[in-house]
Amino acid sequence: KIHVRYDDNHTAFIHDLCILPEHRGKRHALAMILKTMQMLRQEGQKIFTLDVECDNEGALKLYEMCGFKKISAYDFRRVLISNLPKGISFSR
Repeated sequence: KIHVRYDDNHTAFIHDLCILPEHRGKRHALAMILKTMQMLRQEGQKIFTLDVECDNEGALKLYEMCGFKKISAYDFRRVLISNLPKGISFSR
């Protein structure tokens, strides 16, 4: 699957590209990205952007093959609720 959202400046944000594990390595993601970019161009979109985790080497390589360039990088953080220190509450 692939999702696209838009802003008012002819920019399309490509996100949530997912390929089932049993179909990976068959260039389906490449075909999906290129077809999506073709359709977006036909719709008049001028800029395509996306985000990807910095350590997802396969995705980084795929997007570079499609012409994307890195413009910034950031890290994601997470915590399991069960690992929070005692005394932290979630009251509104």
